[in-house]
Amino acid sequence: PYWVRRAVAQLDGHHVIIGYGELGKRLASELVDAGSTVLAVDLSAQTARMAERFFVLQHNAMQPTLMGEANFGRAVAIYLLLPNERDNLALLDAIVADVNELQKNPKIHVRYQSRHLGQMFADLAGHKAGAARSSLDIRPFNPFDLAARGLINSFAPDLYGDIDRAGPITQTVMIVGTSAIAESILLRLARIGIYSPGGKLRVIWAGDGTSDAFARLSADYPALNPDAYPKELWGDTSGASPTFFELQLPPIKVETVDAPAALSVRSGRISKLCDHQLPAAVYVCHDSDVSNAIEARDLQVALSQRLPLPAQGGRTPQRLILAVQNHATLGIANTPARDRFAYQIEEETFCAVFAKTMVTDRADRLAMGYHAVYADPSSRTWLKEPFFVKESNRDLADHLAI
Repeated sequence: PYWVRRAVAQLDGHHVIIGYGELGKRLASELVDAGSTVLAVDLSAQTARMAERFFVLQHNAMQPTLMGEANFGRAVAIYLLLPNERDNLALLDAIVADVNELQKNPKIHVRYQSRHLGQMFADLAGHKAGAARSSLDIRPFNPFDLAARGLINSFAPDLYGDIDRAGPITQTVMIVGTSAIAESILLRLARIGIYSPGGKLRVIWAGDGTSDAFARLSADYPALNPDAYPKELWGDTSGASPTFFELQLPPIKVETVDAPAALSVRSGRISKLCDHQLPAAVYVCHDSDVSNAIEARDLQVALSQRLPLPAQGGRTPQRLILAVQNHATLGIANTPARDRFAYQIEEETFCAVFAKTMVTDRADRLAMGYHAVYADPSSRTWLKEPFFVKESNRDLADHLAI
């Protein structure tokens, strides 16, 4: 309708979401709840005013008229959420070509799916950027990686706690399933594990197919693989003990269990791998929400049986089982005997935690603060720092946020 398009043309300081799918809907809801004015653009949507600060515009994002119709010039943030990452890259190129039209220096969040193409996105946004790109705050992201970051920041309260501490291992956590979010959680732990104090993190990755998945991931991310750090590369000729290198490198120790997780707990296989150290947190990440519910309940019983029950009326120190759902929570945490289990179940949906992390995660603000404190005042501002420098700051911020 004409009156909606006219209202959109008068917006100032708004957020533009390109692609109003499941991710776009949750992101729009989170932004509106945070007090922002939001314009969502999608070819299959109907142009309408959905709420006081929320507009939906029907438009083909690949048409050259997009920037004018969506009022990019006065937007403070642009989110390129099309499912095809090459379409998102083409849109980014179009925005860069008209960079002089962007009055607010907006943050530009660019979605990608393939981690191999993720490096290309990072290069384009960072140290290989041209003059026009380097003047923009471009933030490539993989939705699963961003959600994993939010999950670890929010649901790892005792990740560095003093639970079952033994030898060089500071803490143990378990990931169950081989879904995309499971892989992202593992990579997130590897990135922030370098800050783990007084030891390192052990990760048990359990479920059918985990050995193959780990072999594929460790080929692309050597930090997951202890064989990537031979002593010779560190100039060691003194015959330092293997224990020293086991303690120092890599920052996490990954053990794969190519079998159902709850069955492995009951058989004692997990306990043997962990030197009888039970995980502080378990992330259940199947592609099916029902499978997550079944596995989380089964693990709750299997793991809690290995810890003493609290005294009558008392409470045992609680550990976490997080079911990462894809579409909706199923209410599996609400049981009459909840307080009698040593492991408590929580549920979180992938789309919801993605949107919340994008909008309200405090690690970004911490990272920006670190840069302001430690950077040379005469150097470039945070806005103009290369993408990989920002990411390095965010890793430290994530650790301290936990």
